[in-house]
Amino acid sequence: MIPLLLTPHSEQVLDANVDLMSVRYARQNSCMGLYPRYAELASVGGAWFGGWSENGRLVGLSSVRPLPVADGESGWTAQFDGCVHRVARAAWRDLIDAALDWAREAGAGEALVVTSVEDESKRIQFEANGFVPDGAGDEIDIDGRRVGTARLKRQL
Repeated sequence: MIPLLLTPHSEQVLDANVDLMSVRYARQNSCMGLYPRYAELASVGGAWFGGWSENGRLVGLSSVRPLPVADGESGWTAQFDGCVHRVARAAWRDLIDAALDWAREAGAGEALVVTSVEDESKRIQFEANGFVPDGAGDEIDIDGRRVGTARLKRQL
């Protein structure tokens, strides 16, 4: 996990579900603090998935975070995110599909992605997986710089 996440990625936000930014844009102060973020995600009902190369190296991660629903609403919304190493872009679809399948089987009715407005390639990858624009999200902090976000949604 550490080599994948400490490689400078072109995307600013590697995984919004665990507040993980690329070291190209923000300092990562603790290697040993990476896995606990994913463990905490699982402890609150979320899930995460790894993508592997043919020689057994971790080349990508995807995650699902359950979002609270308003009283009286049925189903729940699952927030998705993920990243892959630049030499393993083909793993992206399988990682996101694994997360979508998990959320669907767990009863989610809607999928949400929140990504930096500057991460155009990531937005395009999610749109290729059936997500559609759903307006602007809240600003995020990337190493002291405020950056807008875009929301993408799809039904499960």
